Amino acid sequence: MYKGKATTSNPAPQTVESTGLRIGAFDSCRQDHLFISYAWENCALADWLVRQLTAHGYRVWCDRFQMLGGEPFPKIIDEAIKTRTFRLVALLSRHSLQKPSPRKERTLALNLAREWGIDFMIPLNVDGLKPSELPWDYSDLTYIPFEDWAAGLDQLLRALVKAGAPRLLSEDLGRRLAVETFLPQHVIENRAETLHSNCFAFERIPESLYVIKWHEEHRRPDLDRLSVVWPYYEVRAQGVLLAFSLPPSEVPQDAYTVADRFLWRERDKFLGVRSRDMVSNLLWQALAVTLVSRGLKRDNRGLLFFPRGLLRKNKIKYVGRRGRRTWVSVVGEKRFRGRPYRYSLAPDFQIRQDMGQDFVAQMKIRVLLTDVKGKRLDHATSIARRKHLASTWFNHHWLNRVLAIASFLSKGQPRIVLSKKEDPVILVSVPISGEVYTAINEINLKSLRQEVAASTTGWEDGEESPEEYA
Repeated sequence: MYKGKATTSNPAPQTVESTGLRIGAFDSCRQDHLFISYAWENCALADWLVRQLTAHGYRVWCDRFQMLGGEPFPKIIDEAIKTRTFRLVALLSRHSLQKPSPRKERTLALNLAREWGIDFMIPLNVDGLKPSELPWDYSDLTYIPFEDWAAGLDQLLRALVKAGAPRLLSEDLGRRLAVETFLPQHVIENRAETLHSNCFAFERIPESLYVIKWHEEHRRPDLDRLSVVWPYYEVRAQGVLLAFSLPPSEVPQDAYTVADRFLWRERDKFLGVRSRDMVSNLLWQALAVTLVSRGLKRDNRGLLFFPRGLLRKNKIKYVGRRGRRTWVSVVGEKRFRGRPYRYSLAPDFQIRQDMGQDFVAQMKIRVLLTDVKGKRLDHATSIARRKHLASTWFNHHWLNRVLAIASFLSKGQPRIVLSKKEDPVILVSVPISGEVYTAINEINLKSLRQEVAASTTGWEDGEESPEEYA
């Protein structure tokens, strides 16, 4: 079994001369690895590149990974480059140009390229180096710009395909090996485990839709204000609204007429719009109306979030997946580089029709980030603070927030009633789950969590311990 365990040091490399090995012609059958040459200052890019290439099916050698989809990292560097490497991928930067080891690897690769008559070295311009900053013997090389990693990777993959680089790892194996490099050993186990999703099944959806038409345009109510309490779908071209229920009592009954009422499952389209699409939109609106009725606020971009002070101590108390009483903070304050910021959980629902059931509501947990005065942070500032906030939220942290918000909406009951009309929309308050036969050993992840906690300022601030394994 391959293990993607990173290493920080290796034995001093031997040279090919000490082995007496004689080098022949390039052998495309035997030479099936990609060799990454880099300076340690560019190790973040080297790590990323190794994982990306492995996920795409290539066998890669890099001294930061002891074994990854091929043989262990070679002790004799010269021999590995001469006899087992298909291409040497050189990360050219102002750092690597000055380092002796990468420089020797590149020199060997250039000599082999001339001897074999092939483009053996693929240089990546990491720093945007100018031609005047490069050695004279690099002038004939074609560089791949790599300041933009994604664009650079795309060009590199095309170059490897053009060169006929062997892809000996299956797609599934390559991706699994790349993912495993992020984890300590023995985290994935072959045993049954319950997998919890963030999706909720609808227990009841009204079978019919009302078609509402206003008697006179001037008696038409303010629909934006009405949408806060009543879900509707407007077909503007026809001047009608469709809804699961009649308008609320604040709308005079003589202001509208029920032009039609039909069973939406029996009619594929109505006025040119798919009936299921209208129902999907109405279900989403029903969730939004319920969130607003429970006290959530909407910011100027339409994001619904928990406001500060809505709940006692800004916490949801609920019963966790193991039957224990626990809580989750929906509003909190953190510090990033010495400066405070606030966050509010923002449940974002999507209605899905592609999961083998009629309709499913998927809850995504987003966060609204503001300064201490409540002003929303700009996009660039938010990205860094969101990474800071969520970098230590592992799977069970996300699940706990999903469970807590579902409990909040259901008021601790088995069902979430989205409409109290005569024909309500009802959602099951427990997310869809099932048995899988690959499990995660949470105990073996403890060291990784401790490592992340030690490197992240203000991790959880001690406030989330009750939810850890609730």
